[in-house]
Amino acid sequence: MAAVFFHNQNAVRDSWIAEASAIAESSLEDFQALRHSISDGSTLYIVDKSPERRGDLQWFYDYGSLFRLFYPAKVLDVHFIGPGGRLPARSEMPPRSVVLEFDGSGLSQVPDVF
Repeated sequence: MAAVFFHNQNAVRDSWIAEASAIAESSLEDFQALRHSISDGSTLYIVDKSPERRGDLQWFYDYGSLFRLFYPAKVLDVHFIGPGGRLPARSEMPPRSVVLEFDGSGLSQVPDVF
């Protein structure tokens, strides 16, 4: 019984579900600190720059629904750029685009200068 108890405690702390939840929560807090509001029709690009591949950011962020849930924008387009993927040139991005980088633990905004 003791082994099962300790195994379950470690699983809750170290499982991929716990990790995904922690990443989603910290990312949302980071984004809310960067942007108190976001315009309707905005586009978010989330670039995965984490040093180790921890999972699938699309899944962690519920394919962008995490941001749509907490921001009242009627239209919010979210794109994920994985390792090896290419971010479009700034001139090819729609107006009101925001580029964010995930570093393995949270989000930071990329300056508009590329």
